[in-house]
Amino acid sequence: MIHDMTGYCAPTRPPLLIDNRTIDRMIRAQNQTQLDFGTVPALDDTFGVVLISTIICTAFWGIGTAQLYWFYNTYWRRDSNALKLLVAFAWGCDTLQQILLGHLVYYFLIQSYFNPQGLDKYIWSLNVQSLGEALTCLAVQGFYVRRIWILSGGGHIRTILAALPVLAKFGCSLAYLGKSFRLANQNLSVAVSELHELTIAIAGWAAVGDIVIAITMLHLLYTSRSGYSATDSLINRLMMYTINTGLATSLCAILNVITAVVSPKNFIYSAFYFITAKLYVNAMLASLNARKRFSSQAAEVSGGFSTFATSARDVQLVRLHQTDVEAPLGGATHDGFHDQSSSNLKRKNGEII
Repeated sequence: MIHDMTGYCAPTRPPLLIDNRTIDRMIRAQNQTQLDFGTVPALDDTFGVVLISTIICTAFWGIGTAQLYWFYNTYWRRDSNALKLLVAFAWGCDTLQQILLGHLVYYFLIQSYFNPQGLDKYIWSLNVQSLGEALTCLAVQGFYVRRIWILSGGGHIRTILAALPVLAKFGCSLAYLGKSFRLANQNLSVAVSELHELTIAIAGWAAVGDIVIAITMLHLLYTSRSGYSATDSLINRLMMYTINTGLATSLCAILNVITAVVSPKNFIYSAFYFITAKLYVNAMLASLNARKRFSSQAAEVSGGFSTFATSARDVQLVRLHQTDVEAPLGGATHDGFHDQSSSNLKRKNGEII
């Protein structure tokens, strides 16, 4: 009893008695809510790789966006609506993949922070991002295949040979997308294992497509040589440009295959997979934006024939100001010799490839 100054006696509370069972239950509940740091897996070669590759992809996406602005600002009134729509489509699909990469990084590294179970969840953005990559590669490689068709004068054999690996890669990508949705309720480790063969097939066909397109284009350019030094010099530069710009995507796809075969348990191969679409978009935009530079070089060869264009693997050599005209690449004469080295580069509707 406690007495105050007025004489009131307040009853004292009985002491709180907790038995050992209650204490044990409280300790177990607290342990269940706390993270056992020993169960957190190392993330260096898994989500650490995804984070680094996403940062690199963001840089490439920014470069591609700058090139997109330059393309529309420079060629808006010159290029066809179909080409402008194709470029916008490729960039839009690439942007979709970039957004989804940001989402999956946020989920795994922020929302699943210190949550090992969340790290093994196969989330929807990991599925859908493959669609953005597939459409981007299809648009860009299809653009190059069309240039082979034009440059070969409508040659069906070369065009079909270049198109087959492109279509095979896209088919594998659609199969990957469909199977990934069927595995949506599986753990990430299970889904990755189930999709491993398709992952290798996608990267393999991408590499084959790039190599076939590059070799076909180089052959078409090489057969356009005739010995006229100025024209051959320009063609040599175009061949080197084709090799240099096609090398990046081919090498990235090959590294994707190698790392997927050698290290299937980590995500190193995914870094090359994510970056591939960015390289495609940047290669196409760089080639389109390089047309002004090659136009001055080509004008020296053609004796002032109008605006030239080039691109890696599609190699647009010339776009004439006149329409519905055919003309060879090297229209100049040298000691009475008319250069016929580019007779297979002629095209109507003002475009010589």
